[in-house]
Amino acid sequence: MPSKVSYVILLLLVFGLVAGCWDNWEIEERGLVLGLGLDLASEESVRDFPGLEGSISDVKDSRPYALTFQLPIPAAFGGGNGGGGGEEGFWNLTSTFPGSAQEIRGLAATRSSRKLYFEHLQVMVIGQELARHGFYPVLDRFLRDREARRQVQVYVSEGLAKDVLAVKPKGEKINATYLSTLVQNSDVASRIAPAMDLGQISRRIHENASYVIPRVTAAGDEVKLAGGGLLRGDRLVGWLG
Repeated sequence: MPSKVSYVILLLLVFGLVAGCWDNWEIEERGLVLGLGLDLASEESVRDFPGLEGSISDVKDSRPYALTFQLPIPAAFGGGNGGGGGEEGFWNLTSTFPGSAQEIRGLAATRSSRKLYFEHLQVMVIGQELARHGFYPVLDRFLRDREARRQVQVYVSEGLAKDVLAVKPKGEKINATYLSTLVQNSDVASRIAPAMDLGQISRRIHENASYVIPRVTAAGDEVKLAGGGLLRGDRLVGWLG
């Protein structure tokens, strides 16, 4: 059955074909972010990002981030030149930077011809290293964004978040929609931790409470969901299951 996100994409394509544009932006120019990966940046990526080293000292948390944005490819859903079929349905953009949600949006725009929109964000994956380091500073920057949805499903990855978002699952066009449905099996599979969304995690962090986030691991052309990460506040303290 087509996912809700697929319907959204199809509707946007229809509006684009009928009206010629949607909200004053051509469909191809709207960067609808469906998945978001949060990692700590490597030293190599910091050196490769012009101007980043000088800007790090201007923010309270001086550790830069590597964020991966997953966007749909409209042509894979029947748009463009009649595409569809077996075409790949998404592409990922990874950029390294500090800053506010607005600055993140602006800096990411320098790596893409599309303006980024987060109102249809489905899933957020937090990388293991960032989770151990503490992820609230970057999480808070998205919570302050007026487009952020607090119902976004959140996972913690054993490894890099960008590797999880890079998986191309068989029979699925978009990795993010595939990930967002995996946790629905938690009510029938005892090894899967219950779903946690952005709003719930924000409350746990403010309470400095302990909680569990479902764990995901990239494994070839699939993502394994088993056990969970045990967190206190905004830090990963161990694994369960």
